[in-house]
Amino acid sequence: MNPPTILLSVKPNFALKIFSGEKDIELRRVLPKRIDKGSLVVVYASNPLKKVIGIFRVKKINTFKLNGINKNLLRYSCISKNELLQYFKGKKYGNAIHIAERWEISDKSIKFRFKKNRKLKPPQNFCYINIDDIDVTNKNMVL
Repeated sequence: MNPPTILLSVKPNFALKIFSGEKDIELRRVLPKRIDKGSLVVVYASNPLKKVIGIFRVKKINTFKLNGINKNLLRYSCISKNELLQYFKGKKYGNAIHIAERWEISDKSIKFRFKKNRKLKPPQNFCYINIDDIDVTNKNMVL
C-alpha cells in the first residue's frame, strides 16, 4: 500500500525556499497522523500566492525537544531560534518533515491539475488527498 498523499499549506516564503533547494526540513506543530517516509506532499503556498507550487517526497520524520535545538535543524529549516521558539510556543516538542526529492510546478516539464469534478478547499494546515485525483505529468517524476 502506498503512503498517503498530503496537501500541506505553507507560508509562501518557506514554500519558495523548499523548491529553491534552500529548505530541506519543514517544521510542524501538528503532524499528519498518516504521514510516513515516502509520502508525497503537495505544497499549497498560502496567502498571497494561493496556489500549489510543488510536490515533495518525505525522506523521514522526527520529533525533537524544544530545549535541545541544534544548528543544523535551524539551518535546514531556514528559521532563526527565536522564530522557531515563537512558532512552537506552548509546546514541548516540535515535528520535522525531512524532504527527499522535490518537483517545482512552475517547471515547464511538470503539468499539475486536479482532475475534473474534484473540488479543493485549501486546508488551514493539511488534508489528505487521493493521488488518483491529481494529474501530474513529468517524465522524471515517479509517483
